[in-house]
Amino acid sequence: MDRQDIKQALSDHGLRSIQFWLIDLFGTPRVSHVPASGLDRIIENGVPLDGSSVTGMARVERSDMTAIPDLDSFRLVPGTAGIPASAILFCDVHRPDGTGQAMDSRAFLRRTLEKAWGMGFTRFDLLTELEYYYFKDCTAAIPADQGGYFEAPRADASTRALMDTAEVLEDVGMGIRVFHHEGGPGQHEIEFLLADALRQSDSLVLAKVLVDTVAQKHGLHASFMPKPMGDLIGSGLHVHQILWKGEENAFFDYGRTTRNLISETGMQYVAGLLDHAQEITLFTNPTVNSYKRLVPGHEAPTFLTWGIQNRLALIRVPAFTPDQPKRCRLEYRAADPMANPHLMMGLQLASGLDGIERGLTAPPELKENTDLLTPEEREAKGYRCLPEDMEAAIHIVEESSFLREVLGEDLVAKYVAIKKEEWASFRQHVTDWEIQKYI
Repeated sequence: MDRQDIKQALSDHGLRSIQFWLIDLFGTPRVSHVPASGLDRIIENGVPLDGSSVTGMARVERSDMTAIPDLDSFRLVPGTAGIPASAILFCDVHRPDGTGQAMDSRAFLRRTLEKAWGMGFTRFDLLTELEYYYFKDCTAAIPADQGGYFEAPRADASTRALMDTAEVLEDVGMGIRVFHHEGGPGQHEIEFLLADALRQSDSLVLAKVLVDTVAQKHGLHASFMPKPMGDLIGSGLHVHQILWKGEENAFFDYGRTTRNLISETGMQYVAGLLDHAQEITLFTNPTVNSYKRLVPGHEAPTFLTWGIQNRLALIRVPAFTPDQPKRCRLEYRAADPMANPHLMMGLQLASGLDGIERGLTAPPELKENTDLLTPEEREAKGYRCLPEDMEAAIHIVEESSFLREVLGEDLVAKYVAIKKEEWASFRQHVTDWEIQKYI
């Protein structure tokens, strides 16, 4: 989209201003509003900002930054979302000299995509499944409904919020494949259609804002907390991914030389993801609470495995047939909705590309139920697991040369420093469980 198209859209919808969104280190949007009359100026010069006031972006002594709008990211948000009708452009962050900001997660995803293009790939598409809960308010985890998996619609606030949200997301241009009630009471899922990685990542940032905004309109609170209650099913963010070379799916075995129809490239990608899964977990599962979802026996994957249709595997190959090469894809199942989508997507891609570059070999396919095995049996079979808590995940990141190479020393150091503070705060907090058990 060019500036004239944007101007025409603003005029057609009677919009007098435009929002410029940039993404902080943890995936939170930061927004600047500019009158529509200033669009040309912003396109040419960008939006000036204090990088030290954006989490993880810059030190105060070198804080002058500029947000450069990506015209292709233009979205119109209807007033039906519960907020005034608006227009949005996502931005990349640059230094005063015009160079990219190393701490900008959107720029990191761009760099990783460019590496893929340099390896001969032409597109990286994602299909994502966003899970979350509706609660009656934001002060207590009281589910807004008592429904279950694929529950029929009811005359309640959560059903109305889900229906309204789907309409709003479609109006914004986010293609939805399916939306439905998930397994937990008050838990719902929205599954987005396949889209290129940058657009899908932008969409997830915007979708979370709109999900919560529509929920408030219906008197509810939407929570993306991975494990909001100990006895509730956790919320994940499953990421289906496909690398393309022209019109061919690089993960599909067009020569029909393998039993599972996954190409050598696809299996090397799987091997790379498994090889780096422990290292990227602090980014795909970034909160203390994330690790209360990653527990054996609670549906989320915890072991470094892959499998055909096996939902206990960390990397699942959903069902497809030989005449459906475009449906061949890999699903990474450990991530949760609290992750920064741009960092998370970029790191999964970087891990897979590393597997391809190094010609890694994936382990045998998981064909059993790991939840039924004892810890001793899992150890005997050689099943390695994801980090059990944030502290373990931090230690792994600190030892990772791979992450320092792909993300840069500064980003890794800043991210780890903030997460160490979060872990230290959690360790000092006395929980209700401790009070009930020990007081």
